[in-house]
Amino acid sequence: MIRGAEQAGIRQIFNKVRQKPGRPLYFGETDHQVIFGLPGNAAAVMNSFYQYVLPAIEKLSNFKVAPKKNW
Repeated sequence: MIRGAEQAGIRQIFNKVRQKPGRPLYFGETDHQVIFGLPGNAAAVMNSFYQYVLPAIEKLSNFKVAPKKNW
């Protein structure tokens, strides 16, 4: 993924976090976009999404997102 991201003009900000589950986690940017690369494990994806992606969406959109609870 990293090689393809670089070829697409994405600047890597970081590639790993010290967290389990949740690594590897890729974060990059272009002039107008931010890019997250989430791990393949389902539990790690959910954990990474709620720890990193959702706060980024909220900050960039200036809108508080309330996740839907199904329980």
